[in-house]
Amino acid sequence: MKRYFSTITLLAVVGCSSQDSKVVVSPTPTEQQKRQKAAQAKAVAKANAKRVALEKKQKAAEAKELADRQKEAAEEEEDAKKEERRVKKLVVRDLGSYEKIGMDWHNIQVASNIKNNSLMVLAGIYHRENPTGNYNFWKGNSQFEAYKNWDINYPDPNYPYPEKWTDENLIATMHKLEDHWRLLDPNEQEIASIE
Repeated sequence: MKRYFSTITLLAVVGCSSQDSKVVVSPTPTEQQKRQKAAQAKAVAKANAKRVALEKKQKAAEAKELADRQKEAAEEEEDAKKEERRVKKLVVRDLGSYEKIGMDWHNIQVASNIKNNSLMVLAGIYHRENPTGNYNFWKGNSQFEAYKNWDINYPDPNYPYPEKWTDENLIATMHKLEDHWRLLDPNEQEIASIE
């Protein structure tokens, strides 16, 4: 049932004449209009709840992805540390260092069966510890002093080059070449670029 107040009735209640002013009163909302408003409010609330739930789900997925990446990075770091510990066991001894033409040369004796992968890891470790150091990696040390004296005093003929021993024992060198640190085999072929 619709309820409307007429303008005249309202004017009589207010105490005005129809000539003074016209006041228009909106009709009161019907039950159908109330239900429509309630349905609209419910739809808005439902849409907001869905949006909030979706945002929570996205944040949870992002947090899980971040946690997975952090876990993976931690596992990779632990694997790298294990590899470093394993590779360091391949070092037989530090043969010492010497200076030649203003550069420090460090000499490391390693296991004779060392593989290039392990040698690259080892070179990386030494490079991180001493970023400006040059390195020679050797299998043996019986004539190392003769090699060192030859290298320091080259081309002095009083210090002969222990060619056979060097050919049999020098595994690799690491030094800066063309603005990059490189690990080279005895024939100066690159094994790896060291970062």
